Amino acid sequence: MAAPPKGNLAAIKVILSLLLDGPETHASIKKRLRREYPHADWSRSIVNVSLPALVAQGLIVLIGSGERRGDDLYEITEDGIAEFRRWAREAARSVGPLREPLQGWIENSRPEELPRLIATVREVELEARAKLSEAQAFLNSERTLGRCGPPDGSDYQGRVHYAILMDSVKYWDQRVARCKLLRANLRGNHDLHQRRPADDHG
Repeated sequence: MAAPPKGNLAAIKVILSLLLDGPETHASIKKRLRREYPHADWSRSIVNVSLPALVAQGLIVLIGSGERRGDDLYEITEDGIAEFRRWAREAARSVGPLREPLQGWIENSRPEELPRLIATVREVELEARAKLSEAQAFLNSERTLGRCGPPDGSDYQGRVHYAILMDSVKYWDQRVARCKLLRANLRGNHDLHQRRPADDHG
């Protein structure tokens, strides 16, 4: 899976999910997190902290100690599999927050703050554009490396990997579009009573 922004996924659950396919070493989990979740802004020590926590909860077990910590081998338990699937079901059904801090600032702003508001939205848009380019480049790279499987989607894991990567691309593309619309609406240079496609959802 590729990661949406920090806060949308619990890192410890993501690490647990990496063990669903079989045992992984401490080092391989770190590598997979960087490769499969390039946009996640997690702490560099997240694996060091999460693995002992998962062991303490009985969700994974240490099945082989290496000479170095990176060589330690972990395996998910039956309880771990059940916990991940329970969390995944609940997370998939949950509705994310409709409001963001920026929206709260805008709603409670004063007229003199408008230039700064527009500038901030523009900054967010530029950041989203950069993330969009990164997500698209990563998708193209994974295709080239054959990690998305054959073009016909006959490999399930490849098809799932592609679906998540494309979802990340779409997320950042929509965020760019939202910022552009938000700036236009803040400027107020159009008829607010004129109906537009975005006003109709039925």
